[in-house]
Amino acid sequence: MELFVAIWIFWILNKKIAIKKIKKYKGNNKR
Repeated sequence: MELFVAIWIFWILNKKIAIKKIKKYKGNNKR
C-alpha cells in the first residue's frame, strides 16, 4: 500500500512539473 501511495505522489508531482514545462514552452513559442 505504501508503494502505491509513493507512486501516486510521484505521478502527481511529475504531472505538475510537466504542466509547468508545457506552459513555458508555449510561452516561448508566442515570442
